[in-house]
Amino acid sequence: MIYTYVFTATDGSKFPYYSPGQYITLKFSNVPGASAETSMRHYSFNREGQEGNTFSVSIQVEPGDGKGPKGLISNHMRDVVKVGDIVSCSMPFGAICLRPLISLKPMVLIAGGIGVCVTAPLLQNILEEREHTTIYFVHSCHNGSVHTYRNRLARQASENDSVKYLRFYSQPREADVKGIDYDETGHVTFDTLKNFVSPEDLPIANYILCGPEGLVHGLVEGLVTAGISKSQIQFECFGPLSRGLHDFV
Repeated sequence: MIYTYVFTATDGSKFPYYSPGQYITLKFSNVPGASAETSMRHYSFNREGQEGNTFSVSIQVEPGDGKGPKGLISNHMRDVVKVGDIVSCSMPFGAICLRPLISLKPMVLIAGGIGVCVTAPLLQNILEEREHTTIYFVHSCHNGSVHTYRNRLARQASENDSVKYLRFYSQPREADVKGIDYDETGHVTFDTLKNFVSPEDLPIANYILCGPEGLVHGLVEGLVTAGISKSQIQFECFGPLSRGLHDFV
């Protein structure tokens, strides 16, 4: 399950401007089993960047049901934190930013799992500011139960001819219908990306990737090997970044 939380400053002051794709660090107090370091988490902003006295983030709860470890902070947020509790936060951070990408070249936005919380606001921003830009939007997740922004993205793709939308489910449920809820089974790879992005757009597009390290690593490696300039690629990974990825970008 994915939950969205809205935060506001305790003194009512405005929150600093943040750009689509950036993130914030939240620090939680009195979390059982957590140290000072493990009580901090990075979360992407949900909405487009603007000054205001609130911001929101979405957090995916990891239940620890045998498919992975129980999420210490995600479960604490769901079960313990209440409206009115105080959480410390950082200033906005993040390498991904649309501002340098001022051209009308095609955009390829690729998200793995909850990484869509970075790419979805970017898509909205591009649609508002670059009417004639072709956008390829790719999202890979487990199945329909964790398909964040599913309805919003489907609506944006249907209402905008410039948006090309491709959905991957790695573990579709019986209730998930191929061709309606998702397009492909498995994970997005560079080979599938080449088949999705037109041959004319592939070498000139700007690429933004956000997701698990393995997914991002494989795609960045494929892009660079195919001759895509490093200046055309921006990315954020979940978890520690491997040295191998730095070798490419």
